[in-house]
Amino acid sequence: MSIASLLDQTLALQRATVSRDSSGATSRTFATLLANVPASITPAHASVVTDYARRDMIVDHRIYTTADLDTQIAGGVRLGDRFASGSTYYLVKAVKRTANAQVSAEVLYEIDCERKS
Repeated sequence: MSIASLLDQTLALQRATVSRDSSGATSRTFATLLANVPASITPAHASVVTDYARRDMIVDHRIYTTADLDTQIAGGVRLGDRFASGSTYYLVKAVKRTANAQVSAEVLYEIDCERKS
């Protein structure tokens, strides 16, 4: 069984673009960089939530994907990007890329996020 077969959702990866209007106020719009990213979303473990809380950061979910985000997007996933699923957004706080040849030939991305509805 491959890890990819466990990914039960598809998400869109979006990145913010900041622009100024005629009065100088900034506005942020998100553009989709990558659609239909296969993923699995789980609540973050209490220890992960606590570790981030010590740094005054909110992390309450973790996204897993085998999509090679470093090659599909210039510069890879960044802090401030978000994953979208309908009207629910997951703001990216950290990205970890792991690989274990003894388990699978696939690369797994673990993305710590804050959920916004």
